[in-house]
Amino acid sequence: MNGEEKMAKNQGYQTCEDEIDILEFFYIIKRFWKKIALFVFIVVSFTIGISFLLTPIYEAKAILAPSSSRSNPSLMNVFATQLGITPPPASEITEVIALLKSKVLQEKVIKKYNLLNVFFKPEDLKDKSEDEKIWECLRFFEKNLKVNYKTKENVVEVSFQFKDPNMSAKVLSYLINELKEHISENMKKVAQTNRAYLESQINKSFDPFVRAKIYNLIANQIEQAMLAEAKENHSFKIIDPPKAPDKKIKPKRATMALLSFFSSLLIGVFFVIVKDRLTKIKKESGGDLNE
Repeated sequence: MNGEEKMAKNQGYQTCEDEIDILEFFYIIKRFWKKIALFVFIVVSFTIGISFLLTPIYEAKAILAPSSSRSNPSLMNVFATQLGITPPPASEITEVIALLKSKVLQEKVIKKYNLLNVFFKPEDLKDKSEDEKIWECLRFFEKNLKVNYKTKENVVEVSFQFKDPNMSAKVLSYLINELKEHISENMKKVAQTNRAYLESQINKSFDPFVRAKIYNLIANQIEQAMLAEAKENHSFKIIDPPKAPDKKIKPKRATMALLSFFSSLLIGVFFVIVKDRLTKIKKESGGDLNE
């Protein structure tokens, strides 16, 4: 028998063994399908039961966009920079994202609206100091707050998850309002500082052109301060305000049931195959000993 014939024969044996293994696999499934079905039924039923015991969680969303009015630096800002004056804060969307994620802003919201009593029960924070309570609340806030920048649309999607749909929308509104307050206060301080500096420079300059530019800059700073007082926000605009959701986002019972079904099915099949193999090995070992 040459090499090619031996190779063909070995391949034939291998194909035959594969067919036998596949047939044996289906034979095992056929023998133990009732046990597998019972195991799957118990696991899926248990999972569905647990899902009904879990607290429903709702998610409120808001969409913010950068304000076009401050998307590009004005000629006044360029001239102010050349004179050594601090221009108004840039309306970069990264600034808004950083503030939304900042613990300073979140702590202001927590204290201002007394969210400790909203997020936790009194017994949950028992024997904790005030600082420890604030940190627990900050961690809860960070865990449930999501800030997602969508580059293609150039918008920021902010969401907050909570068991109460109305409160989830309120917390998000609190955060956005506090963000607006923070940026407005910052704008006002910068405008007042720049105005005071410009007014001090008027008498030092004798060039009519420079003095005219300084007066224009003072008028610009007064306008910025007035806008800040009016709480008109130039850094971002609210495209979609927070609204109480009508549907929960979790637990997702259908997804949980499907995952438990497929996972329990695989585990059940694996278990009966291993059990059948161990039983055969045990019988074969017993037979060898008897011989």
